[in-house]
Amino acid sequence: MSRKLVIADSNGSRSLDAGELPLQIGSSSNVDIRISGEVSAAAVALIDLLDDRPFLQPSGDASQITVNGVETASTRWLESGDEIAVRGISISCEFDDETLRFTVAHDALEYETLPPVIADMADQGEDAEATIAPIRRTKPPTVRQDETGRHRKAWLIGYATLTLLLVTVLYLFTAKAVLIDVDPADAHVEIAGGLLKFKFGDRYLLRPGEYRVMLSADGYESLRQEIQVGDDDSQDFPFAMRKLPGRLVVDNRAGVEAQVEVDGVLVGSTPTGEISLESGPHTVRVITERYQDFESSIDIEGRDVLQFFDAELIPAWADVTVTTAPAGATIYVADAELGETPATIQLMSGIHELLVRKEGFKISRQAITVAANVPAVLPEIQLQEADSLLTVTSQPGGAAVSINGRYRGTTPVEVELGPGATYKVIISKAGFATVERKVSMESRRGKLLRIELEARVGVVKIVSQPADAE
Repeated sequence: MSRKLVIADSNGSRSLDAGELPLQIGSSSNVDIRISGEVSAAAVALIDLLDDRPFLQPSGDASQITVNGVETASTRWLESGDEIAVRGISISCEFDDETLRFTVAHDALEYETLPPVIADMADQGEDAEATIAPIRRTKPPTVRQDETGRHRKAWLIGYATLTLLLVTVLYLFTAKAVLIDVDPADAHVEIAGGLLKFKFGDRYLLRPGEYRVMLSADGYESLRQEIQVGDDDSQDFPFAMRKLPGRLVVDNRAGVEAQVEVDGVLVGSTPTGEISLESGPHTVRVITERYQDFESSIDIEGRDVLQFFDAELIPAWADVTVTTAPAGATIYVADAELGETPATIQLMSGIHELLVRKEGFKISRQAITVAANVPAVLPEIQLQEADSLLTVTSQPGGAAVSINGRYRGTTPVEVELGPGATYKVIISKAGFATVERKVSMESRRGKLLRIELEARVGVVKIVSQPADAE
């Protein structure tokens, strides 16, 4: 039962639980709502719940029960605002989402006092208005209870007690031991249906029939299910309540923005909001640039518990220290200038071509392998002085250039040559005379060689028929 049940009468208000249903209306001393009249062990009417909805079930003389002024002889639903009248009492029904309230009011007092005896003032004449005489208060007559009535009342009480005892014994002999086995074990159990329900230890005594079991526990979804109690003496009904989803917040210790995937589904960026996840294991993946992908398993507790997860991101780069002799050389990787030596640069894991350039020295190139998050110190790079630079041009251009018998390209071309030596330079081009020069490279300064190519000219004799053809 999800709503609270309250009975309010002249003695105050009292609350009842599901185990005390149904409410009995009658004249005996053990009923929930007592009415006046001859004492009877049998209830006049019952109030019970079905699917958390109240109903009235007459069980005696239906002619003495009315709802909203209409005699009621059969079971009917009760609505908020209904007025039930039974033998001089009225029961007001007030229902809302949280409470089912029944207010009991007596239409008349059971014992009335007699009025005082007042002399007839008409016999006092004209002085009646001037003289006010005190009135003696008379004692109400004593009502003697008939001995036969007392014996009859005692007999009825004994009969009612014996009947109730017999009903209880009959119930105990016909009831079945029912175990409601719930996971979690601390769940609150309510059973609706039937007139009587007893619990001994962890078992309920229920007569065969249909009942509704209502389970509730913190952190679990409420469960309602019908059960059918059969004829077996002992019966077990297992229930496993479903945990509420848990809540997860994912962040990373590096303090960078990263994408978060849970079970392969993108759920946001760090720090995430609260992610609702079913209880059990889940896979969390955190992805961002310059860091290795992070993946881990987390067990979600569920039951609306909030959990926090910080991913420890590992850099996908490494610090690489570069030094040269002499210092002051510019460092390049993939055409990007990264600083001057000596310097510590960050390179992503993998193979890179490192280029070091300094004016007056030859360019140094080398391939290096970088391991993620593993610092590296490269051996000092010894820079070599640059060779002399010979520049060869020709007119016209496009002539082939060979130096000491080694082809070096076509004009215009720049060639590095060692100083202090003489080199044989040959320039050739189809249709032009080949030119040969000797060039001495005496210093590290550059030298320019300009060549004017001479075209080869020959005599061509043309004979035609007829001879005077133009």
